[in-house]
Amino acid sequence: LASVARTGRLLCVGESFPWGGATSEVIARVTSQGFHLLDAAPQRLNAKDTPIPYHPNLWSTHRPNAKNIVAKARQLLRE
Repeated sequence: LASVARTGRLLCVGESFPWGGATSEVIARVTSQGFHLLDAAPQRLNAKDTPIPYHPNLWSTHRPNAKNIVAKARQLLRE
């Protein structure tokens, strides 16, 4: 909550699917205990909600990467 208090923002990044993972739980706890600290809606960036690919080229695009994280963070800062 200290980071959310400083920035007013929350971006959770995880390699799991978007539902039922650690990112969902973190957002749930922050909104229940520190909703008043948020200046924008919490965002999460997870693996795509598709079957996990086997080929390395496809696997690398299935999970969040530095480019996706930076883009999502910039989007959150504009809100």
